[in-house]
This record gives sequence, C-alpha cells and structure tokens, in this order.
Amino acid sequence: MHASDSDLKSVLQKLWDSTDPSEIACLLRVFSNRALPSFDSRLIELCLHPDKDVRHWAFNALEKNSDPAIRKFAHQRLQDGDRHAIGLFTNNFEQGDEQAILTGIELSSDQFEVHSILFDVIK
Repeated sequence: MHASDSDLKSVLQKLWDSTDPSEIACLLRVFSNRALPSFDSRLIELCLHPDKDVRHWAFNALEKNSDPAIRKFAHQRLQDGDRHAIGLFTNNFEQGDEQAILTGIELSSDQFEVHSILFDVIK
C-alpha cells in the first residue's frame, strides 16, 4: 500500500512486458486499491483479455482510475451487457450516466451476482 511511484512504474513495466496470464493477473492486483501512476489505455485492452482472471483484475484496476476513455469504454461494455462495466463509473460518472446504468442492469437469479451488481451501483 505504500509503494513509491518508482516502484509502481517498475510493476507497470513488468506488466506491459509480460505475456503470461497468471503473471499479468498477479501484477494487476498491485493496482486493486490504487490508480496507476499515470493512466495507460493498455489497461482497457486487458479488460478484453481471453483469460478470465486477467479480465477480472483488469476491470478491478481500471475502476480506480479516471479518464474519458474509461467512461467511453464503460458505456460500450454496458451496451454489450457486461455487468462489470458498472464499476467503471465509480471514478468516471457524469450526470446522465444513471440512465445507461439502470438500462444496463440485468439482475440474475444468482444472489452473489446480484449483490455484486448492486454494490457496484452503490459505489
């Protein structure tokens, strides 16, 4: 939690250089509670990675950042029915986004998934 910007930049460089999904997922966890030192759109690309764990941790890390590209991506993913997009509005919400979020919510019968969706809406 107290890594220097220099340390975080080193982690990012290793992340961008890695091709191993398990290593990428581990490196993304470093950013599960903090924004990148400076936003990099490659993080958005990792949200579309074929590996489920990479996608999970990429969305988690992306939520901590603020950038117009994230908001645009969130709207696109929401239109495609991706419930993970709701969390991307946490630091990228603008008035009027609530309608897109409400339209994009599709509650399932899975109680854990409903809990996760509604928790993201609250955030």
